[in-house]
This record gives sequence, C-alpha cells and structure tokens, in this order.
Amino acid sequence: MNDMMSVIYITQTGHVIGAVTCNSDPTRTFTPADVAGGTTAGDGIVVTASPVAVPLNWTFLPEFIVPASVLSVSPPVAYAEAVFQAPGNFSVSGASTDTLNAVFATDWTVALHYNYLEIKPSATNTVPVDVLVWAQIQDPNPVSSPPDTFILSGKIPQGTSLPISFPLTIIPGNPAAGSVPTTRPYSIVVWISGYPPYFDQQIPVYP
Repeated sequence: MNDMMSVIYITQTGHVIGAVTCNSDPTRTFTPADVAGGTTAGDGIVVTASPVAVPLNWTFLPEFIVPASVLSVSPPVAYAEAVFQAPGNFSVSGASTDTLNAVFATDWTVALHYNYLEIKPSATNTVPVDVLVWAQIQDPNPVSSPPDTFILSGKIPQGTSLPISFPLTIIPGNPAAGSVPTTRPYSIVVWISGYPPYFDQQIPVYP
C-alpha cells in the first residue's frame, strides 16, 4: 500500500464513487477508461447504495453501472482510508481535486414518471444557490445485459421551491429517449451537488 490515491468522481456534480491506487507507480495518472473500461455497452463502475440506507421496499439489488463517459479521475492525492470505506460521503470541490469535503444531509422528493424524473426540494429547503444534478435510472432486473439505463444531467436554479422535471435521456445533452414501462420498478440514484446521494426504487407513474 502506498500513501497516494486517485479519486473517481461524477464529473457533473463532483460526487466520489471510488478511488484507486497503484503500488508500482504511486504518481500514476489514471483516465476514466483505465478504471471503468471503454465505451462498450455494459462497461462502467458498479455503484451500490451502501453506506446510505436502502429503502425496505426495494425488490432487487441496488446496483448501478456508471459509464466511464460521465466520470473523472483526480491526479494523485494523499491516501485517505475513509474514501475507500465510504466514497458516497465525499465530493470533489471546485477545481481543486485534492480537497475532499463531506457532503451534508437534506431532504429531497424524487418521483419517477414514465418519461421524466421530477425533483423537488423539501418545504423548508428553497435552493440557496444553483446546484448541478446527475441521475441514473436503471432496470434492476434486466432480461439481458447491459440493463436498460437512462442518464440525466441538468441544473436546479437558485431559489427553486417547485418541482423541476428532467426528461429521460440515454446520454446527457441528447434528445429525450422515449419512456419507461409503468408496470415494473426501476432503480434510481440521484446526485445533487453538495448533497448526499439519493437512492430509491419506484414504479414509473403515468403521466
């Protein structure tokens, strides 16, 4: 074990999902493809809901395959065991990727509709500044691999107190990708910059 590590995080929001070390070259610089594979369907880093509490009504295993295309890897920074034990408790702040800040708790309401994801701050939580959002919706019980996956990316503006809707897309910035069935549950993970990750499993509602 060496005293350096590189932190793997969601580019859009800075949320850490893991870290990597290289004993033979502690100062090695990693790329997202090095740690998460290439662009082949099914490549990516598996993220689970641990250590965040998993809702009791989850029917399937809370796992998400996060593709390399939405990830960044920091240059080598000082090793921190806590990041390996609970990466979901940390985020990369600003341009300084060697600074890890513990994210703080708040309440959000997330509702999956057949063709969009709705996010609403709690009644006492008007958004104080613009916050970035990255979300993934995935079929938790696919009949084939890779699973049916939707990736959403956007922003919640400062002062927001009403629900914000994000259309379901395959890749951020692409046109809407149609809809998901309203007959079975889908797993949801939402990262909002500055807040802990939100995990849930919902049957999409119509409309």
